[in-house]
Amino acid sequence: MLKTFLKETPQAASIAIGLACAGLALEALRTPAVRNVTFEVFHPIPYLIEGIGLLIAAFVLGKASKTLRIDKHPFLSIGVGAAASISLFLIMQSGDPLTGDVSRDVVVSAYRLSSALLFVLWAERLYPMGARRAAYAYALSLVVAAILMAILSFCSLAIGQSVLATLPLLSVGLLLSSHNAEASAGSNTSPLAESLPALRTKTKRDILIAAVLLLTPLVMRGPFISVQSSWIDQQSDSIASFLIQVSMAIGLLLGCGLIFMLIRFLWNKRCIMFFELLIVPLSLLAFYAAQASETLWFFYVPIVDATYRTLLLFVILMPFLVKTKNSFALMPIGLGVLIIGRAPFSLLVSILPEAAYAGVSVAFVTLGIAGSITALLASGMFEDERPEQSLVQPASSALNGNLELACDALAQQRRLTAREREVLGLLAQHYNAPYIAKKLVLSTS
Repeated sequence: MLKTFLKETPQAASIAIGLACAGLALEALRTPAVRNVTFEVFHPIPYLIEGIGLLIAAFVLGKASKTLRIDKHPFLSIGVGAAASISLFLIMQSGDPLTGDVSRDVVVSAYRLSSALLFVLWAERLYPMGARRAAYAYALSLVVAAILMAILSFCSLAIGQSVLATLPLLSVGLLLSSHNAEASAGSNTSPLAESLPALRTKTKRDILIAAVLLLTPLVMRGPFISVQSSWIDQQSDSIASFLIQVSMAIGLLLGCGLIFMLIRFLWNKRCIMFFELLIVPLSLLAFYAAQASETLWFFYVPIVDATYRTLLLFVILMPFLVKTKNSFALMPIGLGVLIIGRAPFSLLVSILPEAAYAGVSVAFVTLGIAGSITALLASGMFEDERPEQSLVQPASSALNGNLELACDALAQQRRLTAREREVLGLLAQHYNAPYIAKKLVLSTS
């Protein structure tokens, strides 16, 4: 299906490259080959400002008309890219620490917010293309990002910093040039257009379950900020710094592999289980490795990057998982929650003893996993997608014959196609939609 995506999606290469540049800009300060990474990168104040800014953007999108598209305003997009490039350049040219005076805090906060908004702009561009196309585009962007990350490992400090600072502008340029791609891709009726089943939101109970399922994996990512910073002491060695960045590139490729596995085997309502029951526990494995020894960075760095990038796909897919008036507003909400979730733990890791922080983090993540499982059980996602046996009454052959005659008569009266007649017959026997879709090789929708 990847070949189909590349063939049927106009400007697929431009989209993948532009999204890769936005993703690298989002994590540019964690690039040891081009700057000396310090723990000040994870200061809580810029995280809070970034997260609050994203929630404000989500509020504006939620209240605006359904046709509002931020990425359709070129001057706004260029402004976001320019702010990200300028602030990133100033940060890389300044000395350490990154925080400590007001002006530097402002620059760091401007960088965080503008780079996050650039990622939101790209997610908005992907949204009309449909969930499956968006997932493929994002997966390919991770391959491009891994290649760029590996190339940066071989660059000198000055060249690497210049390249990173220009990535946001390059990303915006590709964003503005890909306006026609979404219309062609969105109108396609191939299997790539198959979206994800949305969570139920009819009752308050449904809304609560959906909120827990969507937000819990994002909040639980907060404690792993200590894993992201645990390799800092290892970068004093130039060879170790080079290998750490190569490990990050490997992590991007692993994330791409996880996403392809999701698209290939779990492209249904159970995709949420992938994030709830695999990504967070896998991150916990990296957390334990980092606590055991800082020299195990070659093991936990790829896991951290793979799971983080995969979780960003979950953020991109959130608008497809809940149908609301302005579904896309859920994307900046998800990204804002993911960012804000880091802030308290970036403070705790600097004031608590290592053992105490580990205990708090493990307890927090364990409670989160328990909450996720409870919400999954309440949502019915663990139920097998077989016919609802409790609704199927014992029927004699005569009754079955009458049912077939009734379906034939109704199909003729309503001028149903042969395929629609098959669906009608199965519905009349009380088979549910997921079972019928699987049996007839159709999308659930």
